[in-house]
Amino acid sequence: MNAIFTMKSNGLAEKTAYSLGEYVRDSYLHMHNRGPSPQFEAYRRRIEVVAAASGLSESVPSDGGFLTGADLMGDIIARVWRPGSIASRCTRIPTTQLSIDVSMLDEKSRIDGSRAGGLLGYWSGEASTIGATHPTFRSVGLTMKKLTALLETTNETLDDIASFNALLDVFVASEFAYLLEDSIIRGSGTDRPLGLLNSPCRIIQAKESGQADDTINWLNLANMMQRMWTGGLSSAVWIVNQDALPQLRAITRGTATGPAAYAPSTAEGEPDRLLGRPVIVSESASALGDEGDVILADLSQ
Repeated sequence: MNAIFTMKSNGLAEKTAYSLGEYVRDSYLHMHNRGPSPQFEAYRRRIEVVAAASGLSESVPSDGGFLTGADLMGDIIARVWRPGSIASRCTRIPTTQLSIDVSMLDEKSRIDGSRAGGLLGYWSGEASTIGATHPTFRSVGLTMKKLTALLETTNETLDDIASFNALLDVFVASEFAYLLEDSIIRGSGTDRPLGLLNSPCRIIQAKESGQADDTINWLNLANMMQRMWTGGLSSAVWIVNQDALPQLRAITRGTATGPAAYAPSTAEGEPDRLLGRPVIVSESASALGDEGDVILADLSQ
């Protein structure tokens, strides 16, 4: 049997007594005219039937499938957006549309006359005159893409709903989380998000004069923070490849006897910190010495 699961990331879902595993089993039974459960028929009346591009039949497994409602995807979505992850720190915009236009301030710098796309304030004295200004906006188009996994299973597996649900919740969620976070860092912008390393807003911090290849020092980190937009420092996080950890943990601030730059977590569930900001270790970060081995980003933007 082939089961196609599509995650619609439009917010966390509500828990129901009818599980995703039971829905997959009942979908299979329905497509083979074998009498699914009453819950399936009740649930199916609430959601849209989706036809595959190859045909319009909903009774032949190879021709179509059923849209999986967000309420049945609750555990999977919760794992993808798990607290402390890269994805959970990104701003989410709920939508029911396949594409939306988001209005944003057309701000390209922080100098006078550019903030808020042109709005300029003044300190003014009595009877002084000021010029009229106004903000300007730009429109950013967002086109939705599906994150999909194709899972093959057997009738015997479908009969053990508890195990099948665990299989879906753990392994499908893990694959979705990897693909989403990898796209946030490395995405090309074609059929997936545009990632940090391919974004026009990225700033590449060069190594210091005489610095050996494949090394990280205090000035590299300090200069990265110095070049971050001030408004982003309070929510910025470090994203690092685990190969960089030995060097990061050995770095001291300024001198060989200065305080450590890296602070391991002292409480379960809390992240380590580098120069005061949280550290996320990601296998999607680049190998040590390559662009993207250590990233400082305000993911809320």
